[in-house]
Amino acid sequence: MGKCRWNRKENYYVVLYLGKVVLYMVVNKKDWNSAIKNALEIKRTKTIFINKNHEIIKNSIHIIYHYPYLKLEITDGFRVHETKIMVESKENQEDDFDIVISDFDIFKSKEKEITIIYDSKNAILKLFDLQNTIVYKAINFEYFDTSKVKDSLKEKEPIFEICVTPKFLIDALKVFEEKNTPTFISFYGEIQPIVITGLQEENKKDENIVLPIARKK
Repeated sequence: MGKCRWNRKENYYVVLYLGKVVLYMVVNKKDWNSAIKNALEIKRTKTIFINKNHEIIKNSIHIIYHYPYLKLEITDGFRVHETKIMVESKENQEDDFDIVISDFDIFKSKEKEITIIYDSKNAILKLFDLQNTIVYKAINFEYFDTSKVKDSLKEKEPIFEICVTPKFLIDALKVFEEKNTPTFISFYGEIQPIVITGLQEENKKDENIVLPIARKK
């Protein structure tokens, strides 16, 4: 693809195409890998749906670029996870793009930054640094449209917000994970405990209470 050199002072790759300098967008490797790890968690999780379309959704990730953010979105039909990554430098790229890829994984490297190029002609997303290169080919699949869910939230303000320790909330929900049945979460106010209950069974009903924590001002 031409000669490539790393400009450490300005923090970007410079690639020469027939004498022309082209700059690619650069993102922080730690931020990218963190987003991929979150996506992999959803990918690994078994869904209670047995539906081919949802299996395709779960094993793919939607990557959308709109300056200055690169957004990674994954859903399994029940939940949506979205991570926005600030692009550290960008030039001579198309204004916006979106691509759906599968078989994604962590980018392993000792470098702190990853350079990304989107090739619309060949429908590929290329990640590279001085040590490694990963090329993802777009899959021909219309991704699940999550915009309606997000737009409905934008029109409203939260009734109230509760600050909790993630581990305690996750542990409380795991009690009901084995049977994978609907679980009820009851909120009584901003500084009141959260009550988590399962469905009433013949001789038993599980309940967990999670206390909120004080918000840092």
